[in-house]
Amino acid sequence: VKGDLSVVIDVLRATSVITTLINFGCKKIIPVRTVEEALNIKEKNPEYILAGERNSKKVEGFDYGNSPLEYDSKLKGKTVIFTTTNGTKSIIQSRNASLVIIASLLNVNAIIDKINKSTFKKVNIVCSGSNGQISIEDIYCAGMIVSYVNGNLSEKSLLASALYLHYKHSPEKILSEVSSHGRKLVHSGLADDIVFCAKMNLYDNIPYYRNGVIQELRQ
Repeated sequence: VKGDLSVVIDVLRATSVITTLINFGCKKIIPVRTVEEALNIKEKNPEYILAGERNSKKVEGFDYGNSPLEYDSKLKGKTVIFTTTNGTKSIIQSRNASLVIIASLLNVNAIIDKINKSTFKKVNIVCSGSNGQISIEDIYCAGMIVSYVNGNLSEKSLLASALYLHYKHSPEKILSEVSSHGRKLVHSGLADDIVFCAKMNLYDNIPYYRNGVIQELRQ
């Protein structure tokens, strides 16, 4: 992705997990593409925590999966190696931007404020999707962002905004009923994750990605 500012979204569930980890004081998160890469980093740094999923399930042998409800203050000061099917790949692919920030519904107002206060000429919003397909929950989050930021909007942004405004007061419905990925998670017994990821502005942190590491952006 080329451009001054990239905003990466994977509401279900990678960017919701990252925002939650930062909230609990996680020192840094290392997103990687593959399980093998995660294990290699762990071998060299045994004190690091392994987290991630494949097909919505915790990777065998990992410490944590991809549910934000798994994480708490035990992660304060820790370094987490994180790999997911979609979200971590989108973050890594956005690395050429001047700044990459991580958005979810949990911190969306902080993201909007950051964009409106910034001087970037261009903002790219990256919706991670699911297995190469668009995910309506990511578009919904993007739509909320573009509905409240200043500047000229693309046609795609206008469509995302229209979706958000239609379901403005029903984030949980978007995630659990409209989203095909959300419905799969519900059927897999992860309905509590949906409820949590649909919470608006639970946090005010902004995670950012640079030089292979995610940390909290200090304002």
